[in-house]
Amino acid sequence: MSGLSDSQFRRRFRQQFKLPPQQFVLKVRMQAACHLLSATDESLAEVALLCGFCDQSYFTRQFRAFFDLSPKRYREIWRRDF
Repeated sequence: MSGLSDSQFRRRFRQQFKLPPQQFVLKVRMQAACHLLSATDESLAEVALLCGFCDQSYFTRQFRAFFDLSPKRYREIWRRDF
């Protein structure tokens, strides 16, 4: 679609956004998850699905790796502070 080879696209994407495409997509998905966790009462499984993760377990592992805390704990902290 872009008229670039895979390696050219990845290189230019990384130059523009300072992240490889996969990391950029993960960051956007995590931002969406944070919003849903803090603004809704959706279950963790539903948040996972809404953010494009195949299941809650995988979502929880990715969330913990990204933020160093579980989605449940993130929700508890956010609600306690606000």
